[in-house]
Amino acid sequence: MNANPVWTLSANEIANSVHRRDLSASEVLESHIERIEIVDGAVNALPVLLLDEARAAANAIDADAAKRSGLLAGVPVVVKINTAVAGQPNTNGCPGLTKKVEEEDSWVVASLRRQGAVVVGMANAPEFSLRWHTSNPLFGTTVNPHVPDRVAGGSSGGSAAAVATGMAPLAHGNDQGGSLRHPASCCGVVGLRPTIGLTPTDGARNSFGAKLFGAEGVISRNVKDAELGLRSMISARPRGFPAPELPEATSDSKRLRIGVIAEPGGTVSSEVTAALEKACAVFEGSGAEVEYVDPVWIRDLEQTRGSIVYHETKTQWKAKRLLADPDTTLRSLEYMESYFSTSGLLTDYLSALNRLTELTTRWHEFASEYDALIGPVSIEPPFEVEMDTGGESRAHQVIDSMRFVTAISATGSPVVSAPVTRTAAGPLGIQIVAPLWHDYRCLQIAGILEREIGSVAPIDPSPVSITQTV
Repeated sequence: MNANPVWTLSANEIANSVHRRDLSASEVLESHIERIEIVDGAVNALPVLLLDEARAAANAIDADAAKRSGLLAGVPVVVKINTAVAGQPNTNGCPGLTKKVEEEDSWVVASLRRQGAVVVGMANAPEFSLRWHTSNPLFGTTVNPHVPDRVAGGSSGGSAAAVATGMAPLAHGNDQGGSLRHPASCCGVVGLRPTIGLTPTDGARNSFGAKLFGAEGVISRNVKDAELGLRSMISARPRGFPAPELPEATSDSKRLRIGVIAEPGGTVSSEVTAALEKACAVFEGSGAEVEYVDPVWIRDLEQTRGSIVYHETKTQWKAKRLLADPDTTLRSLEYMESYFSTSGLLTDYLSALNRLTELTTRWHEFASEYDALIGPVSIEPPFEVEMDTGGESRAHQVIDSMRFVTAISATGSPVVSAPVTRTAAGPLGIQIVAPLWHDYRCLQIAGILEREIGSVAPIDPSPVSITQTV
């Protein structure tokens, strides 16, 4: 058995050990609970802990051979606070939403539990999951465990920080505009946003934009765990959302053709350029064909998606505006609405939907020429805490820095945020984008990068130094 502390093990290692009965689910859980108690005070990633429920679930797995056979048998998992967990309020970080308790799990939580996942807690997010900075008036701010004065990303920042610091090997999150990929990049872990329609979003049921651009996904410390999380998640998809069976990835990296979008919609920081060059060298060294490309309509994709999303907030957020914090959430929203073309008129909204169809068709024709396309997550390293509410010009700088991550959201393509390097402002990852339904190819190509650069080990939150033996 692995001599490292149990909380350092990967999801695959834990599940395999529980399958073989080398470890009990209860042993695994207690090690992670101890880790949470030691580190989360410095990070604030898991404001809601479900320890009694988790212990009962772990005991049930240990007592039942059938439960021990699940893909995620005994694996501690955290769920984002904008997602329904039975017996808990689905607060989405808003103080006004604490009273309504969910009667049943969302489909994604039920699917993970069915495969043996042990839900140990709920991960922090910004209020209404709106911002790229994980802070809300109900639970406070999640700290980037690498560089505390930089953001942990958003909106699945609690999930990314928890995984990075060893509080769980696998976390649930969702993503409409970078909410899995940006935190993964900021915290130096892997984030998978599946093909749109494969894992339909469960956190914002009334928004058409959420259905167009949203997906449930996973954050992990290595690529194999992300694949395990995806396979577990889609093992019991919701009815009414048909999807094809995902093709498995080819094993021959020497035939891969990879397009590099180095400056999507404009210039990027020198740190981002260096990260992309490092990734390109790895892919070329593996035998892949690497070609620099420049699709000129990235800005158009970004603007069109933003126009759709923020037309909806202008017309459908009346109740949320009454509940949301005016100094953070509403101020950030105001800056987003001013950045994009958001008249609130139905004719402009319909025009944006028509333009989206044109642009996504063009994207998929272009993307079909490659096995994958790579580019930045953000065009800058993690930004300063509260920069997105620090005045319109600074907020617009943040929004502009996310132009490629939101453009890829518009396409519906599967995408992985894979860690590449560390800067003075924190980690940096890249996006690996594959054609529709080729989610496993995304993961395969991320795996090529990981084998050369190395997989991520759990870190102690900076500047805290922690020793744990369990």
